[in-house]
Amino acid sequence: MENKDKVICELQEKILLLESKVEYLQGILLNANIPYEVSLNNETKSRTADSDNNQGARIIKEEITRSHFRFFYSMFKGRTDVYSKRGGKPNLKTGKTGYYTQCWNFWKDGLCPKKNAKKIKCGECRNQNYKQLRGEVIMQHLIGEKEDGSDVIGLYPMLQDETCNFLVFDFDNHDEKSKVDDFANTDDEWIDEVNAMRSICQFNNVNVLVERSRSGKGAHIWLLFEEPILAATARKFGTALLTKGAESVNQKSFKSYDRMLPAQDHMPEGGLGNLVALPLQGQALKNGNSAFIDENWNAYPDQWQVLKSTSKISKAFIEGKINEWSADGLLGMLAEDMSGTTEKSDNSISKPWEKKNKNFVLADAEGILDITMANQIYIDTRNVKPRLQNQIRRLAAFSNPEYYKNQAMRFGTRGTARIISCSRDIDQYLCIPRGCEKKLVEKLEEAGIAYKKTERRQNGRKIAVTFIGELRQEQREASEEILNHDIGILGAATAFGKTVVGAFLIAARTINWQEKVKSEIIR
Repeated sequence: MENKDKVICELQEKILLLESKVEYLQGILLNANIPYEVSLNNETKSRTADSDNNQGARIIKEEITRSHFRFFYSMFKGRTDVYSKRGGKPNLKTGKTGYYTQCWNFWKDGLCPKKNAKKIKCGECRNQNYKQLRGEVIMQHLIGEKEDGSDVIGLYPMLQDETCNFLVFDFDNHDEKSKVDDFANTDDEWIDEVNAMRSICQFNNVNVLVERSRSGKGAHIWLLFEEPILAATARKFGTALLTKGAESVNQKSFKSYDRMLPAQDHMPEGGLGNLVALPLQGQALKNGNSAFIDENWNAYPDQWQVLKSTSKISKAFIEGKINEWSADGLLGMLAEDMSGTTEKSDNSISKPWEKKNKNFVLADAEGILDITMANQIYIDTRNVKPRLQNQIRRLAAFSNPEYYKNQAMRFGTRGTARIISCSRDIDQYLCIPRGCEKKLVEKLEEAGIAYKKTERRQNGRKIAVTFIGELRQEQREASEEILNHDIGILGAATAFGKTVVGAFLIAARTINWQEKVKSEIIR
C-alpha cells in the first residue's frame, strides 16, 4: 500500500511539472500573439472508442466510513437545512424518476398540498418542515444499498446568503419532452461539448473533475472553490471561462453557457434554486457511472484518491480571471442586437459607442477561405483555426433579451437560451445566414484574409406579371430601397401595406422569387 501511494505521488508530481511546462509554452505563444489550437483526438468523440467495456470493474471498491462522508461533504458543500432524494419509481405520467424535497410532512393528509394534487412550491407551503442533511444520509448515498437509487442525494448548491462552494456544468438532458429516464442524452453532441469544456479548463489552468452521470449518457464538470463565493461571481467566472476558451477550442454551439449550476445569480422567490445530484452514488458506481473519468472516458480506478488530489480554486484566482477574460464583455463579441448592449464583467450595461471591434487574425486562416453562397453562407473550415471559426459563429449570434428579463425578475431560466445562435455545422462547413455576408466580408478584408466566393444561389425563372395599383409615398420609398439589394427585410407597422409592397416587388423582379410577408402589431 505504501509503495502504491509513493507511485501515485510521483505521478502527480510529474503531472504538475508537465502542466507548468504547458503553461510556460502557452505564455510564450500568447505574448508573441501566435495563435494555437486544441486538437481533440477523434477517438474521444465516442464514449467507448478508447475505453473499457466494463467500466464498473475498473473501480476499486472502497469501504465507506464516517471519515469518507466528512471529506466528501467538505468537497461538495451545499445547503444542509434542506435536500432532495431521488424517487424509487418513475412517474406514471412522464415515465421519469424525479427528485423530491425531503420534508417531514411530505404526502401527509391535511398537511401536504401535493397529496391533493395542488400545485405549490415547497418554499411557499405553510406546513413545510424540511429534513436536514445529516451524515447518515450522505453515508447511504455513498454506500448505495437501494437498488432503485432512492438513496441518491440531490443537493441545493446556492446557500441562503446567495453564495456557493462549487460551480457545475451540467451536460445531462433536461428537455421536458424527452421520454428517457435519469436525464440521459439521446444523441452524442454532448460528448463533443464535454471534451471541449475539459480542454478549455486544462488550457486555462482551471482544476476540474469530470463525472459521468448516473445514466451513463451525460456528464457533470465540477469546479470546486476554496471558500464560498457569490453565485453571481461563480457564474461570471464560468461565462468568462467559456468566452476565453473560444480563442483556442472549437465551440460548435453556445449551449454550455446555459449549463451552469447554480442556474441563477440570486435565490428565486419562494424557491430553493436548482439542485444537482451528487457524484459517487454507490449503486451507479457498480456500472462505472456517477464516477470521475479521464480524457478517454475511462473511470479512474481509485475514485477517492482522484477526489483527494483535486485542488480547489481560490477566490483571488476567480476574480482575477473574470477581469482578465471579460475585456470584451462576459459573452465576448456577438452580433449587434437591437439593444446594442453587451453583458459586462461588472454586470453594467455598455454604451453602444464603447463597443469594441474584435478583428479577425490573418494567421487563423491557412490559405484562401472558401465561401459558397446558396440558401445560406457555407464556409469550408478545413483550413480555418478554431478562434476564427468561433468569431464567424458570433456574427450570427446575439444575447437573448428574454433570458435577461426572466433573470431580472428572478424567474427560472432553464430552457431559455442565453445566446440565440443562427449558425450551424454541417460536415466540414460552417453555415451562417446570408444576411451576415456584408459583415463577414468586411472583417475578412480588414484582416487581409483572402477568400473566394462561389455563387450557388438559384436565379429563378422569368414570369409575366404586372402590378396593377398605386403605391403610397412611404410604400414607394421602401420598395425602391429594397430593390437596391438582393435580400432584405421590411419592418413596418400594421396597415402599412406590406402585402401590397410584396406584390409590387414580385412584379418588379419579374422572376419566381418568394416574398415572405409577416404582419405584427408594433406597440
